[in-house]
Order: sequence, then C-alpha cells, then structure tokens
Amino acid sequence: MTYKPDLSERALSQLGGFPDHALTALTQAMADVCENPYDPLTSWPTPRACA
Repeated sequence: MTYKPDLSERALSQLGGFPDHALTALTQAMADVCENPYDPLTSWPTPRACA
C-alpha cells in the first residue's frame, strides 16, 4: 500500500511564513511517516488539542 501526505487547507495556509529549513524538516518528517507508517518512532499518535 502506498501512502500520500495530505495537509488540510487550514494547515497549508499557516505554512506561508515558514522558514525554508522548517519546511524541509516538515517535508522529511511526512515522507518518513509515509515510508513506514507503523514505525512508532515516526508516527506516535498525539493527544487531541483542546478546543
């Protein structure tokens, strides 16, 4: 099975002022999770944010 990262429009709209090095790190992290989505070192669940 192949995985593809998908960011919501809200998330993408917040990346406008992201520094290049941070965007590169985010891209690499997403690629790592897509490569091995069951690796607990790259895809630990996170707690839901309180609204």
